[in-house]
Amino acid sequence: MIAAAKAAPAPLAYGSNGVGSFTHLSMELFRMKAGITLTHVPYRGSAPMLADLIGGQITLAMDAVGTSMPHVTAGTLKAVAVTSAARAPSLPAVPAIAETLQGYDASPWYGVFGPARAPAPVLERLEAELRGVLDGPAWKALLAQRQADPVPEDRAALIRMLAVEVPAWREAVRASGATAE
Repeated sequence: MIAAAKAAPAPLAYGSNGVGSFTHLSMELFRMKAGITLTHVPYRGSAPMLADLIGGQITLAMDAVGTSMPHVTAGTLKAVAVTSAARAPSLPAVPAIAETLQGYDASPWYGVFGPARAPAPVLERLEAELRGVLDGPAWKALLAQRQADPVPEDRAALIRMLAVEVPAWREAVRASGATAE
């Protein structure tokens, strides 16, 4: 994909599911690390973006595995790479972008936040309750159905991750031109 983008006479068009979305910024991070020029085509969600990708109106896109996988299984889309730092257990034959672009990692994550002055016992209880849900069979079945590969972490890991993620994504936001409305 990088070679094709560098060889193309005009920038390849890529789709995202919205300006400033995770898919937009993940592609901007990819574009910056690869040293290529791409044209951003924002959509209002994954469905219209995937329709145009399948129809050939855009050349590439990043999307969640759960929404793209039915098209990959049907043969209407090809999974080229995953954005996580390592190959995804749900797609072991698909390489990670990091195998080509060292240090690339655009793994979506979710955190639970509360008031800055919440008492430690309350935070500990909340973390234990959340861990119980995340370790439960219903949650694991739902995530498997959606092709998600969760990596539950504790509060300390979230704090360490934020210290790395915020500066990295700040640069992708700047490069994207996205602004708060």
